Amino acid sequence: MTMKAAVLHEHGSKLSVEDVPVPKVTSGSVRVKVLAAYIVHYAEAAYSGQLGYPMTLPMIPGATAVGIIEEVGADTTELKEGDLVFCDPTVRARDNATGPSTILQGLFTPPGGLTATYGNGAMAEQMLIPLENVVVLPKAWIKNPPLLVSLTPLFVPFGGIIAANFQPGQTLLVLGATGNFGSPAVLIALAMGAKKVIIPGRNKQKLDELVQRIKRCEGRAGNSSRE
Repeated sequence: MTMKAAVLHEHGSKLSVEDVPVPKVTSGSVRVKVLAAYIVHYAEAAYSGQLGYPMTLPMIPGATAVGIIEEVGADTTELKEGDLVFCDPTVRARDNATGPSTILQGLFTPPGGLTATYGNGAMAEQMLIPLENVVVLPKAWIKNPPLLVSLTPLFVPFGGIIAANFQPGQTLLVLGATGNFGSPAVLIALAMGAKKVIIPGRNKQKLDELVQRIKRCEGRAGNSSRE
């Protein structure tokens, strides 16, 4: 069986849409029909080679997806075909989750190891992903898959806030609050009960715009790192 996929053959080359084999489900994995794929804001810099990310080419790009489970591995106990799922592209070794073998599907794929099985990303009709990397979503949310996949930037700051043992009523300082992860961090902190969020930065105009849009945050602009 084959499927359509966008394939990157060389850094900086145009993606080509090709017929490629449908990934085979193995133990510990699921195959997902992709409904929406996330494109990171630095995609051009990454896939051109400018960022120096290790990539095993050719590769199907695209980190993160929302889709429907098409097939599950024999050892899957809870996930089932037809589930609407969010696919986390951060694949870790099961025998050393904090080791250097971690990859990002379709984005950061050093040779060998996990890349051999899970290196390809979401810019395809279907993708293979470890079962622990999928999160089941309510079926009613299927109406807008692109909106669901856009939740991606929220998960990084959410994990950081949880790791910091943040408690409701506390004041939080967010560095880089006008950035791709910083802005969601402000919203998440307020939603989790922050008394106030302080957002330092050098661009006073951007800080003022953020303060106007999001109440209970305080912008502090400075012209140097010491400020």
